[in-house]
Amino acid sequence: MKSTNLCNHLRIGTVAKCLSCTERYVYTLIQDGKIKAIKDGRRFTRVSEQSLIDYIESITVNPDDYYDPDRKEVEPEQEKVLRSKWMNR
Repeated sequence: MKSTNLCNHLRIGTVAKCLSCTERYVYTLIQDGKIKAIKDGRRFTRVSEQSLIDYIESITVNPDDYYDPDRKEVEPEQEKVLRSKWMNR
């Protein structure tokens, strides 16, 4: 069995601060299998530091996917504003 070094595991609150999210969202990530964690009993849950790094790398976006200098900006269509008749007085 592989031994686990708890020095390389983070508390749920620490992970939430790192990701700028709530602790509940961290538990959701663990439940969805996006982050690996260990649990011993009802109150002891720790997230693997490497798992957190892997998750951050998986959600990191490439700026080239969002910025293309040759792409022309599309003008947003102007929405027609609905006004009641009393505004036309």
